Amino acid sequence: MIAQASLDAQIFRYMAKIADNTDLKTQLVKFLKQLTAKKPDPTEMTKEEFFEKLERSRQQIKRGEGIVINNEQELEQFFNTL
Repeated sequence: MIAQASLDAQIFRYMAKIADNTDLKTQLVKFLKQLTAKKPDPTEMTKEEFFEKLERSRQQIKRGEGIVINNEQELEQFFNTL
């Protein structure tokens, strides 16, 4: 793993190389915008969505659609089937 100080030094070295080049700075800005853009989190949900999903899961279990794992061996067997 590269130390923080080393990363900072590398960043500043490269920035100095492009400081006088408007085209490179424009490309850098575009790249940084893409790099830092907030990407949607597929696991993010509202409180209501969470409880709706929980209720659907409870109904599935009542219908016998769930998987029962009683011990560590069964858990390992389950993971090996994935």
